[in-house]
Amino acid sequence: MYGEKLAPEQLKDIADSFFEREHLKHLILQVISNKTASLITLSEKLDTPSKEVFDCLVELEMDGLVDIVGFENDYPIYLHRGGASE
Repeated sequence: MYGEKLAPEQLKDIADSFFEREHLKHLILQVISNKTASLITLSEKLDTPSKEVFDCLVELEMDGLVDIVGFENDYPIYLHRGGASE
């Protein structure tokens, strides 16, 4: 609850999780900065489960940092907003 103290290891786990997720979002943006990619492609390229990549893409889309620019085999194709697609 609010104001409740956390054990140091709990705080470390929360911070680690946050930084890992932010790092993954940064890597996703790097990959799609100038080239489009699907969820499956990103998952394979980043060697990360597609669920984690999808969650990050949803956050990035909500933040206005990525756009869906098309579809391939029913999967959305993503591009960093402002990026130039090849």
